[in-house]
Amino acid sequence: MAFTFNSTASDTAANSYVSVSDANDLFAGNYSSFDKWDALSDSEKQRLLVQATSYLNAWVYAGWKTSESQKLEWPRQYLIDRYGKTVPSTTVPKQMEEATCLMAEWFLTEEDRLLPDIATLQYDTFKAGPLDLQIRKGGRLMPIGIEDLISSIATGVLVSTTQSSPSVRFVR
Repeated sequence: MAFTFNSTASDTAANSYVSVSDANDLFAGNYSSFDKWDALSDSEKQRLLVQATSYLNAWVYAGWKTSESQKLEWPRQYLIDRYGKTVPSTTVPKQMEEATCLMAEWFLTEEDRLLPDIATLQYDTFKAGPLDLQIRKGGRLMPIGIEDLISSIATGVLVSTTQSSPSVRFVR
């Protein structure tokens, strides 16, 4: 099956929160890895954006999807920002686009994040014989600041970064 990139908000086949064109603009103005990003083909950029979106789409957010038929978690409705205004429910907030680019940059610049077995991220070193594992303390499974970026959309919008979490965690 051929890979199809779709960044149209609320679409039933959407697989990215941000277009390549908008991501190019965000990378040019905000990220030190712009040269690495710029050297990628559009297809490579699309795949990174889809991977980043997939990662962010697994999180639990407040509010409801704008449409039951939309594939992605954003756009959402019934969200109020910190100033008491309704968050637009027809578009993906700029913060989610930025978070997608930040996550894509994280995948792009950290080779171990591209490994299919994320469990290997828990180790600093692994020595085969004699066995010598050193567990990583405080290993990161997301870029620093990404929760704050998403939480800036609206108070309590990021409920949890894992769907299996039994507790509700509001991040502000």
